[in-house]
Amino acid sequence: MTGGHTNGWKWGTWSSNPTRRWGVNRYIGEADYRSVSDGVLALAAFDNNGDPDECMLSVGDSGGPGFIRTGSGWKLATVNFSVDPALFTSSTNPVSSYYAALFDYAGLYYDDNGTWRYKPPEASPAPCVMVNTRTAKRIGWITNTVAGLTFPADLGVAWRCETNRPSAQQAVSGLWFEVVVTNAGPYTARDLALDLTWNSGVRLLDSSASLGTFTTNRWSLPALEDGGAATLRVDTVVWRAAGMWGTNRVSVARSDKPDGVTSNNVATCTLFLPATATCLRVE
Repeated sequence: MTGGHTNGWKWGTWSSNPTRRWGVNRYIGEADYRSVSDGVLALAAFDNNGDPDECMLSVGDSGGPGFIRTGSGWKLATVNFSVDPALFTSSTNPVSSYYAALFDYAGLYYDDNGTWRYKPPEASPAPCVMVNTRTAKRIGWITNTVAGLTFPADLGVAWRCETNRPSAQQAVSGLWFEVVVTNAGPYTARDLALDLTWNSGVRLLDSSASLGTFTTNRWSLPALEDGGAATLRVDTVVWRAAGMWGTNRVSVARSDKPDGVTSNNVATCTLFLPATATCLRVE
């Protein structure tokens, strides 16, 4: 507090409030930061004139991603590098120092790379500034960091049928098959494909998918988000000798994410034709 007004926030430990956070800041310019080897870095100020969801980096946030908003959406453009300044005290005694994100640190001492300096009050406030490096500058580091990491998606498939053992009357009134695919996460699965095989007595009439496209034997989906589900309905005609069993099968054929739970990647639906049936129309 300064003069009875909130002037920023002290930083606590991550364990006291381990919450995923995000925020939006305005780009304010570029600067060389402490070392020529760091190159030109992007700056974003933390001030109480910013957006309601303005954010500030904290200790341990280095290396996180920064995005720039463009006309076509958000694009990865920066890597969190530093906060300047971050450590403050009301005197030159480091024992009383604290980490903080301040709208205005004028009138305080701040740590400048190991040296305590005084920021005199000015007409304009001196807000803390986030510093971000260009993604291109850190592409080698990013590549080495994510190499070998896996981002799994637990995909599961199941059948929903009007009935697995229809009577002749039930079959004539309408029999259909539905395939349901779910993603239990924790990541979005992309470029997803399911392979379907039909028993020899099934002839496909029509189909509709809530997501993606379907051919006779493959259902392709561009993406399925964490917690998402999609359904494929297929209407058929069944030509099969009465009293025989027939099994349909669906399996996960492709995904851009590894799946550590493969027990739910295959499902079957068994159809039994009653002895009195010769031709069953499924709608």
